[in-house]
Amino acid sequence: MNDQGLAALSQDFNRQIINLLDSLSALAELAQLSIHAMDEPTLLREALAALMANQDMERCSLFLLDAEGRLNYAAGLDWHDMLRDIGAAPGARATPDQPSGAAFMAEAATRGAIVNCPSCRDDARLGDREHGIDGSLVCVPVACEGQTLGVLNVFHPATGFFDLWRERLLQLFCQSLGRMLANHRLTARLNQLVAAKTAEISRQNSFLQSILDSAPEPIMVIGRDYRILMANRAARHGDAPLAATARCHELSHHSATPCDGAEHACPLRRALAEEGTVKVVHEHFDAAGEPRLVELLASPLRDAAGAVIGIIESAHDITESRRAAAALQEAHDYAASLLRTANAMIVELDAAGRLLVCNPAAEEITGYTLEELRGRDWFELLVPRARYPQVQEEFERLMAGGAPRNFENPILTKSGAEKYIVWQNSVLRQAGGPERVIACGIDISARKEMEEALASTSLRLVEAQRIAHIGSWERDCVSDRMSCSAEMQNIVGLSHCGGCAGCKFARLVAAIHPDDRARFLQDYETSVAQRQPFELTHRIQQDDGTVSYVHTHCETLYDAAGKPLRSLGTMQDVTAQVLAEMSLRESEERFRTIADYTYDWEYWEGPRGEILYTSQSCQEVTGYSVTDFVVQPELIYLIIHPEDRALMEGHRADILHEDASTITYRIVRRDGAVRWIAHGCRRVFGRNGRFMGRRASNRDITELKEAEEKIRQLAYYDTLTGLPNRRLLVDRLDHALAQARRFHRSLAVMFLDLDRFKLINDTLGHSSGDELLRQVATRLAACVREGDTVARPGGDEFVIVLTEVAQPQDAAGVARKVITAFDAPFPVAGQELRVTTSIGIAIYPIDGADDVDELMKKADMAMYRAKEAGRNGYRFYEEDAAG
Repeated sequence: MNDQGLAALSQDFNRQIINLLDSLSALAELAQLSIHAMDEPTLLREALAALMANQDMERCSLFLLDAEGRLNYAAGLDWHDMLRDIGAAPGARATPDQPSGAAFMAEAATRGAIVNCPSCRDDARLGDREHGIDGSLVCVPVACEGQTLGVLNVFHPATGFFDLWRERLLQLFCQSLGRMLANHRLTARLNQLVAAKTAEISRQNSFLQSILDSAPEPIMVIGRDYRILMANRAARHGDAPLAATARCHELSHHSATPCDGAEHACPLRRALAEEGTVKVVHEHFDAAGEPRLVELLASPLRDAAGAVIGIIESAHDITESRRAAAALQEAHDYAASLLRTANAMIVELDAAGRLLVCNPAAEEITGYTLEELRGRDWFELLVPRARYPQVQEEFERLMAGGAPRNFENPILTKSGAEKYIVWQNSVLRQAGGPERVIACGIDISARKEMEEALASTSLRLVEAQRIAHIGSWERDCVSDRMSCSAEMQNIVGLSHCGGCAGCKFARLVAAIHPDDRARFLQDYETSVAQRQPFELTHRIQQDDGTVSYVHTHCETLYDAAGKPLRSLGTMQDVTAQVLAEMSLRESEERFRTIADYTYDWEYWEGPRGEILYTSQSCQEVTGYSVTDFVVQPELIYLIIHPEDRALMEGHRADILHEDASTITYRIVRRDGAVRWIAHGCRRVFGRNGRFMGRRASNRDITELKEAEEKIRQLAYYDTLTGLPNRRLLVDRLDHALAQARRFHRSLAVMFLDLDRFKLINDTLGHSSGDELLRQVATRLAACVREGDTVARPGGDEFVIVLTEVAQPQDAAGVARKVITAFDAPFPVAGQELRVTTSIGIAIYPIDGADDVDELMKKADMAMYRAKEAGRNGYRFYEEDAAG
């Protein structure tokens, strides 16, 4: 080999070494990227930038798989730029999401292996646009743990460039990138879960504290070290928070040490030792420092593993009840001998309704002994308030000074049975105030049971007839006397029912419609003669001429000789049922006739989804014929726009529980046009209550929807530039301010005014000025993020709202970007216009917690300072300068 060949070989070897070092450098830079410091798009751009620093890997693109398995452009060059200036025809640019090399990427993603195209010119899979391009292409899957996340595409203008070791380097890079991308997504998900769980715990703690504070009596959560973990308002003696180191004995006993058990049993020690709920009585100090006798209930508090970590202690003040019990003891002893001798039930209640004394007769009637009743609340044990509120009301009336009177009420005995007692009550007073009630009661349960049984039987019969709308009648066949139930009066009408006294069978016959009267008499006489019951559905004519339908059933009783004695009959109003059957038969034909001549698309869907009927208007609305829907019933749902199918599924679920429902959705006509449909439907049932499907009506409201959208555009957008107008700007800025206050974020308002715009309008005309404003709007929109707002309140003024501004310099960066964007001339009416802008910036909350108007006003003031400073620049709002 000559010197020239050796030199070429050495040069190629050096280049290979450099490429290897560049690739290893790319891997090193990739490994140093922090998945916590950037979002996914930034991570991908930084990773791909490290690879593209290699001069042989400059033309790269990265596509990621979405949830539906589609490859979407994510970072690097798009497909066109990756192949730029290598034989591509002008204007033949492939879109990033559908490149002509999609087949290579799909193959790499599906197989999970590298796809190498040594010669793009010779491979027909590139399509007509890139076919004939010199160079080679390699598609490398980006994967982690066997799951393909996307595809890396690298193009080089040299044919057969990507040999085995270059593929291996790219594969190593993609494996590292795949692992980093998977870790980044996992980390992001974990952060979301941690944030959600933290917020939930905070809400639960706040909710728990609110519940505890609503309790009127003290409640504390105490740890094993006597430290108070949580206490409600009653335990804290107010709203002041407790110190983190506060101990229960310090708050309740004003003692520096816990209870030793000699004077007071410690509920914490007992609960920890017994691992169960304990009840003790202690002397506590109230908020004023006065001692109070309280009853403590302590329950163990356990952690997730079941270990006892403390107690939940509630306190009930029993000071007054203990005092009252001691004061009344003497009176109880005095009256005991009198109570034992009475045959009637005698009880003595204190002012709170607690039983103090009862005699043996009371023990026998209630089933309780005196020991079981003494001190118990009469209105909880024997006459519970929720069950017998009238008894509590009578007791309160007596306590308020009402005159004693006889009073009946049931009581609950120990066995759970009710007994009725008639009482004579008296109130014993001392020093003008009510002290206790002495009640003498006689058991009238036996009499009450007989009265209630009779009343209940009568009431059930009346209610049953009223609910079923069934009247009953009885005819004495010997005397022809008639008697009827109350419901019969509603059925036959007042003119035919003058009361049972002197009523004859002819009155019932007279109430029957003249056309049905002969049939009724014939069937009745036949049933009596043949000793068989009869049934007949016929009409009743009311006083005002109204006709109702009834169903009559009659049976006759006979004596031993076969002579008829009494005819017993019922008459039920079945007007609604008869009319419904008649209406159903008539409405079906009317529905079909009307539906066939309406512009709306009507159809009837059977219980199994079959199409029982569809109007001819279906073809006008959908482009499909009646036959199409009958042959393919699911076509009704297939033509629904994919984005609205979930809405229809929810609607179909709702209609199973609702009689009728309406929704609005889009359909895709047979010709591909999208139309808006107002859909309403109703469930259909047969006369036997059987579900027969649903009837639906669909109206094309596309023009209405388009008109609504046009109105919205006119109301909220500037007609010249298409930017949000002042109304929409104020709405968005108000929303952004609310979000900023809630999440403690910053935002910036930038007020822009074109310098010397009036001169352009005066010299070139308003049409040229309008064209300039449209171009300015386009350039401003390109200078901000997707979530930011560019608006034109009017004239040559523009407003930019930047949400989530980390620091004021971020807003300054956008301002400089806008000023730079104005450096290029604006082509207007065959001329190139040089235009500058002055910008004022106000930052929330640095410039105060203002509302929308104040913040815009401050930005406007800052803009005028920018103009005063020489134009073509920006200024921040400053309080001193504004003053």
